[in-house]
Amino acid sequence: MNKPELCYMIFGCIACICNGGIQPAFGVILSKVVANFLFSISGEALTQRLRAKIFRSLLRQEVAYFDKSENSTGALCTRLSTEASAVQGDKKALEEAGKVGQAASLSPNYSKAIDASKHILALFERTPEIDNGATDGDTFENLKGEIDFVDLQFRYPNRPEVAVLKRFNLNIKPHQQVALVGASGCGKSTTIQLIERFYNPTSGQLLVDHHDVSSLNLQWWRSKIGFVSQEPILFDASIRENIAYGDTSRYVSMHEICEAAKNANIHRFIESLPEQYETNVGAKGTQLSGGEKQRIAIARALIRNPSILLLDEATSALDTESERIVQEALDRASKGRTTIVIAHRLSTIQNSDVICVLHRGHIVEQGVHVDLLARKGFYYRLAQAKK
Repeated sequence: MNKPELCYMIFGCIACICNGGIQPAFGVILSKVVANFLFSISGEALTQRLRAKIFRSLLRQEVAYFDKSENSTGALCTRLSTEASAVQGDKKALEEAGKVGQAASLSPNYSKAIDASKHILALFERTPEIDNGATDGDTFENLKGEIDFVDLQFRYPNRPEVAVLKRFNLNIKPHQQVALVGASGCGKSTTIQLIERFYNPTSGQLLVDHHDVSSLNLQWWRSKIGFVSQEPILFDASIRENIAYGDTSRYVSMHEICEAAKNANIHRFIESLPEQYETNVGAKGTQLSGGEKQRIAIARALIRNPSILLLDEATSALDTESERIVQEALDRASKGRTTIVIAHRLSTIQNSDVICVLHRGHIVEQGVHVDLLARKGFYYRLAQAKK
């Protein structure tokens, strides 16, 4: 009876089949989209947590860890970038492992992810020789600033065959200014690194007020030290923020910042600027001269009111006039503090209480400027060479 409408019925059945298939197909597509979205969020969160934990673990390591070639800046950046992502790839590979046809293609990524996971776990489980995040150790009131090197010997971990300091003995009295001079490689900067406890001595002792520095609370000890280097590092921020960065353990008031700037002989210059202390110094302090950067670095070191001040060739990169201004600031900053100065320009350390001449890891001469010149020994030859 309905044969004339057969073609309509066939197309109607096809339409019914299509209608019935739309919902399952839509469900499959929607589930795939939702699954990919949620797994992507999960993977990115995992990567972010891993990178944060890797970075925290790296910050805890001692300086010797970064001296190794496999832990160079480039290698560590690559590790942060790729290894955490590789672990995310491991997770995705496991999710796709149920698809037999894709298992073989994912095996290389899975292998890389396993290797990355091993490297990350090894870093997490590594116990630093000097834990920068440690909160244990001794503290004591009224740090005077007496420093004793007692039969100290030191070799850098990545160069164990070279003895940098050999049976090094030096007593630095509280509030004394001691200058270390000598040819490059004689061990001057090493003494400062040992005081800051970037490294432990190979043998012997380093004492602070008769306490072994290795027994002290590391964060407390470093908070008592002010350091000014040859090339100060300033951040792309205001002068106020750069000075306040010297003490991140507390809120630094504007009054304290101004006082530190006055002691560093930079306050008047800052006040002459249109934005004064809110002036942005630019990346690495590019908006300032060398002398201005150095004086801001001195103010930063003074903001924590350190008991010990370390000056590592703080004026060697400056012209004569800038050197004079910065030296005045350093002389003012050194008053009432134990100060250790490393200098190539002997004119900057002539007024030091004690001048120590280092040669191949030993102190070969020790005294004041006039006496050392009169001996016509190592110091005299250094002075003649500078002329």
